[in-house]
Amino acid sequence: MELTSSSYKTYLGKNREPGPSGSGDSDHFKTFLSAVRSGRREDLGADIEEGHLSSALCHLGNIAYRVRRTIQFDPSTEKIMSDEEACSLLTRDYQKPFVVPEQV
Repeated sequence: MELTSSSYKTYLGKNREPGPSGSGDSDHFKTFLSAVRSGRREDLGADIEEGHLSSALCHLGNIAYRVRRTIQFDPSTEKIMSDEEACSLLTRDYQKPFVVPEQV
């Protein structure tokens, strides 16, 4: 993925075939803070799941970089397959009472 202050491009697979891309002048941080303050989901600039999927792509790229190899990700379970070291980087150890429940 290539990011600039106003656009993005993605490349898919080992052959780096062009994927989704786009641009915009939106102030995402301001929009997010406004939504937090209002408590209204409708004030978000995008659906929550879209934000999750977008950030997950970046996290997976960072995990692959850290373990220095290609990782295989199952999108239906949101787990890295057959790689305990990489899978351990999907979360962290939290201190009670600030924990994320097993089932959200």
